[in-house]
Amino acid sequence: MAFCRDTKITGEGCTHVNQCSSLFEIALAALTAEPVAWTDAEELRDLRTVGFCEMFTVEPVSKDADMYRVIPLYTDSPVPERERIRREHAEWSDATFGGVGPVGPLKHLSKEALEAAAEPDDLSEWADMQFLLWDAQRRAGISDGKITAAMVDKLKVNKQREWPEPKDGEPRLHIKEQPAPVVPEEMPKGLAGQIVSLLAHNIGDKFLAQ
Repeated sequence: MAFCRDTKITGEGCTHVNQCSSLFEIALAALTAEPVAWTDAEELRDLRTVGFCEMFTVEPVSKDADMYRVIPLYTDSPVPERERIRREHAEWSDATFGGVGPVGPLKHLSKEALEAAAEPDDLSEWADMQFLLWDAQRRAGISDGKITAAMVDKLKVNKQREWPEPKDGEPRLHIKEQPAPVVPEEMPKGLAGQIVSLLAHNIGDKFLAQ
């Protein structure tokens, strides 16, 4: 990571480093996912009442421990199942599709979104959309933190916009402000006379036609 921060990289090399950095952030979360000690509910009660308790660090539990009461202890929160799947998908995607950019996954995402719209109860379509969104984000080198910050800003913008009455099954598009017509403060010299002459000419033609 120090290399990524302190070394100036441009072009395709920069994109590759951003992809690696995003993948590294995902993998880093799993380094402390294994428990470092074990205890049980009774020992935790002792900790609250007398100020200490027993923890088992060499073996998961003692021979007399109740397996249904064992509580694993971590130095950090264990990785959620969702993050594990995200990391596994990233590894598979890189091995299968190589170092392509984010455009392909985004185009594929639009296709899957239409399929999900046709069958919104099909969870496999939702899974495909999530995989493609993860993949495009990672290949673009965009971290979750940047996405969150952008969402905060965009939510403020959306709240200030005007929206039409919702219609089920229709896209939600905000109402765009119409530009006000530009009216000159003063009519240019000679224009008034030209307008009067043109009107008089047209009126005269109508009388002659009758």
